[in-house]
Amino acid sequence: MIIMSKVPSHKLYRLIALIVGVLIATTTACAPSVGTAAPDTSTTTTPITIPESTTTVPTTSSTTTSTTVAPTTTVPVTTTITVPVTTTTAPATTTTTTVPTVPTWNITLKVSYSDLMVSKYGGEQNVKDKILNQLRQVESFYTGFSHVLQLTPVIWHRYSGKSDVEANQPHVGADLLIVYEYYNDISPPGGGWDGSTHSIIQSWHNGPEEGPFDDDVFGAYPTAGLGHELGHGLGAIDLYRMDVDAGSTPISHQAYVVKSIAENTNSMMYYPYDLPGQWDTYSRCIIERSNGQLEGSTPVVSQMLPTTYKVKVTSASGASINGATVKVYPTGWTDRTVSSIDSMHGPTDATGVFQLPINPFRPMQDLSKPWRVDEPNNFVLVTYGSKTAYGWLTLANAGVAACHGQSDIIVTIALP
Repeated sequence: MIIMSKVPSHKLYRLIALIVGVLIATTTACAPSVGTAAPDTSTTTTPITIPESTTTVPTTSSTTTSTTVAPTTTVPVTTTITVPVTTTTAPATTTTTTVPTVPTWNITLKVSYSDLMVSKYGGEQNVKDKILNQLRQVESFYTGFSHVLQLTPVIWHRYSGKSDVEANQPHVGADLLIVYEYYNDISPPGGGWDGSTHSIIQSWHNGPEEGPFDDDVFGAYPTAGLGHELGHGLGAIDLYRMDVDAGSTPISHQAYVVKSIAENTNSMMYYPYDLPGQWDTYSRCIIERSNGQLEGSTPVVSQMLPTTYKVKVTSASGASINGATVKVYPTGWTDRTVSSIDSMHGPTDATGVFQLPINPFRPMQDLSKPWRVDEPNNFVLVTYGSKTAYGWLTLANAGVAACHGQSDIIVTIALP
């Protein structure tokens, strides 16, 4: 309420104008500002308080007139902010990794172990663990082939008695029988591959005379030896069987040593103990041809041979020699000796070539011979007048030629 008493009109008008101005100024200050606000999804209510204001207007009398502004007023202010939300759904991606399948040669095993081994190694489980570890090592020797070798025991058998008797026991359901034996006697029964029974006797003994070999059937040397014997099972021959002693060559007194001229002198099939896992080309060819199959009645060695054999004689300058005499002398599998009687002979023709009338290795002729081949090596003698020269025709050289697709092999011998 506004009380007025004896206030001149012109002052009254001025007072009213002052009050209206205060109200307008206050309302303007409290109004929302105009501008651009960031969008928001929330709603905010902000109370605005207009402070109470009192104005006193002097008068000419003793009476004081007071003007009272209305009490506090709350004005709700609502601000709406909208925040856009963008949802992106990535398309599902499926990644497929193709791991190439490695072909394997899987050979299943029957593994026999003796009572003495169980006693020595502290129980059957310890024996089995040692055997499995040795088999994994043997597998690792067969690297660089087209397939990965896998040896899988499917039958375990504990036996009493002699290993050679056990090796003749049936192993139906398994490709190969491995008979483990540990012995202490000075005269070991021997071990190795037996093609007639598809078995390997893994037997090891070290007497003082046997050199620096492991005195343990699971040692490094016996493990390398087992890898060598398995090579026989896959068709490979003992390369050292082609060696000939100098004193056993009555004509030239020349030795032939595979190890000294082979492309890999530490082949698993010559001497596996220094660097096990090394292979010569000939042995690799045989094992690849065997394709993971154990040797059968027709060994790969007897089949992987050229059909034609020739000896070419030349002068020191390379000219063909017509009319030279060629003689071929076989060597034995075990005696490292050249026969004193030639198996065939004849003269060279105008091209300097003498073609052998038959295969000098005579495969599948005598089935009692190792790998069904009569001899592993042949000494070749060439004479022409007073001049003499020598050469060798080995089973390995012939086999590698056939492995590489050659139907014939030529041994060239130059006269001095």
